[in-house]
Amino acid sequence: MNQPVWSGKGVAVYARIMLFFICFFSLNCTFAKAQSFDELRAILKEIHMEPKATVAVRKVAKKKIIENVSQIDLHLAIEQAANAYGIPPALLSMVVTIESDADAGVVSEAGAEGLCQLMPDVSKELGVTNAFNPKQNLEGSAKLLRRLLDQHNGDLLLTMASYNAGPKVLDRQWCDWPEETKRYLEKVVALYPKYMGRNWKRYLPRNIPDSGSDGDDEADSKN
Repeated sequence: MNQPVWSGKGVAVYARIMLFFICFFSLNCTFAKAQSFDELRAILKEIHMEPKATVAVRKVAKKKIIENVSQIDLHLAIEQAANAYGIPPALLSMVVTIESDADAGVVSEAGAEGLCQLMPDVSKELGVTNAFNPKQNLEGSAKLLRRLLDQHNGDLLLTMASYNAGPKVLDRQWCDWPEETKRYLEKVVALYPKYMGRNWKRYLPRNIPDSGSDGDDEADSKN
């Protein structure tokens, strides 16, 4: 009786499936061990994951159709917003990558909008009148990041956890944190070292579509 022979392609597919399950269960078990931020830092540093820099954490529920085809210099806009609030451009650019993959028209399932995925109530509180305007969105995000960094004495992980899930998440035990937030911090630790200095420009497009002028520009045009 002839024994079935697997093709090279079949073996490769099987190997990838097995590797996926091994990594998935190993990662879950590793995160389950973390009981404090000190342990979290140590665990995240040991994972050595290499996620694609273009993978956004949030699932996209819909996308705002941007009719204006003019372009905006994303690199310049990031530097201007970051410098205005005294934060590293590398930090703001990393947020853009993780949150929206540099897509100014993204709307998440939860309703977060634009490049840095600002919730409507947060946008309003930050003075952002059009979250789909790249410059406004970046300025609002930079302002929020500056505020969180000050609140947490410059602690990057605490800042990004608050940015992702809100400050109240820090009142909960690590084991009760949302899985999305744990994955979010995993990406922060993996990506931020790569973005340090001016390296972040390698991971983001130079120009992106502009969603239109902000409210002030529109008001000026009417006068």
